[in-house]
Amino acid sequence: ALSRFRRRQTRHGRRENMFGGDEVSAIVVDLGTSSIKAGWAGEDTPRCVLPAWYGHVPDSEDGDSRTPGLDSDAQMGETAEGAEEEPTLDGPTVRRLPKRSQVVNGRRLLYGDNALSRPHVHGKPVAVSSLFAPDGTARIADTDASEGLWWHLYANCMFAHPEHHPLLVSERLVADLSAGMAARESLTELLFEKLRVPALYAAKAPVLTAFAVGRPTALVLDVGAKETTATAVHDGFALHKSLQSSSLAGDALTSILRFRFERRTPPTILRPIWSLQADFKGEADPSMCEYALAKLAEDAKISACAVSESALSATGVPDTPLALAAAVVGGLGVSGPAGLAMHELPFRQGNVDMTAERFELAELLLQPNPKLGCSYAHSDEISVPAAPPGSVMNGGPSRCVFFNEIRMTCAHAQRTQP
Repeated sequence: ALSRFRRRQTRHGRRENMFGGDEVSAIVVDLGTSSIKAGWAGEDTPRCVLPAWYGHVPDSEDGDSRTPGLDSDAQMGETAEGAEEEPTLDGPTVRRLPKRSQVVNGRRLLYGDNALSRPHVHGKPVAVSSLFAPDGTARIADTDASEGLWWHLYANCMFAHPEHHPLLVSERLVADLSAGMAARESLTELLFEKLRVPALYAAKAPVLTAFAVGRPTALVLDVGAKETTATAVHDGFALHKSLQSSSLAGDALTSILRFRFERRTPPTILRPIWSLQADFKGEADPSMCEYALAKLAEDAKISACAVSESALSATGVPDTPLALAAAVVGGLGVSGPAGLAMHELPFRQGNVDMTAERFELAELLLQPNPKLGCSYAHSDEISVPAAPPGSVMNGGPSRCVFFNEIRMTCAHAQRTQP
C-alpha cells in the first residue's frame, strides 16, 4: 500500500495526500549490516548503495552545530528558519530540504565510500564505526550517526524531502523478540519525530525476498555480512519460530581470507590505497586501517571466489573438469592460465594468487572444515546443503558462481538418499 502515493484536488483548492492510485513515489530502504540500499518503489534497481559505516572526527564548531529549523516543530506548509521557500500552485509554500551541518556533539560525521576513503579531514585522523551494535540485534549503536545518515540519504542520494514521500523499510528478523521490538521502536521514533515522514511501513526482510521472486511461501536463506539466517515464509508471513542463524557469513569469510594471506610464505601484504599516495602524511586511525584492509580482502573474495558445482574432495580440489574451472575463472573476470585464479590489487600493488581459495573459501558456507581455516566448524551452523529445492537465496555471498538451486538440489538429493 505504501508503494503508491498520489495527491487529489479538494473543493477548497487544496491538495491532500492519499495512498493508492497509479503514481509511485514511495521510497524503499533496505537496512543491511554491510550496506544500505535506497531507491524508488517500482524501479528494478536501487538509486544508491551506502556502506553501513560512518566516519567521525573531532570538530569544534560554535553552538549546537545543528541547522536551525530541523529540530523545531515546523510542519508541512510552514517555513522553518534556514529553509528555502518554494511557491506552489495552491498558494502555501513547501519547504525544500535545507543543508544540514554534519557536526553533532563535537564530532563531524562522514558518510559514503568517498568520505571513508580519506584517512584525514583537516589534518585530523578519521575513525570508522559501524551503525549497528555488535550484538546482532539490529540495534542502532549511535542515534546521532543514524539520524545523520538518514539526512544524507535523502539530501545527497535521493534528492527528496522526507516529508513528501512515504517510506518502506526492511527490517531483520532476530531471535530476541524484545530486542527486535526495541530496535523497531527506536527507528520509528527517529523517522517520525526527526524526519517527519508521512507514513512508514516496516516489512520483514525474508518476506520481501520471497515476494521478489513471486513466492508467498518459501524457505529464505539469507547469507549476510554478520550472520546467515534461514527463515520459513508462509503466505506472506515470516515464521519466527523457524528462524535459524549462524555467525558464519560474509565477514567471517573475509576474516578467514585475511588470515590465510598472513599465513602464506611469503605473506601477502595488503596496503590501503591512501597509504600508497605520495601526499599521504601522518598516521591513520586504527579503525580506518582495519576498515580499508577489510575492504581490500572483500574485493578479492568477490572477484575471485566461487562455489564449485559439486562438493570438494578431501584434497580441496573440486570434482569438476578443468575446462569448467577455466570457464569459471573467465566468467569471474580474473586473468591467468587455465586453472589459475589471479586477483589484481589496486594502485599497482601486483596480483594475488587465489587458486587455493577460489573454491575452498565459499565451500565453508556449505561444509565448515577446520583444515580449511574455519574456526566456526564446531558452532551451531546452518546446514545449507540440506536446504530443499526451491529455496530462495539472498545476500552478497550467495551471488557466487554455482551458489544456486543446482548445487542446492544436488546436495539435497545426496543427503536424503536412503
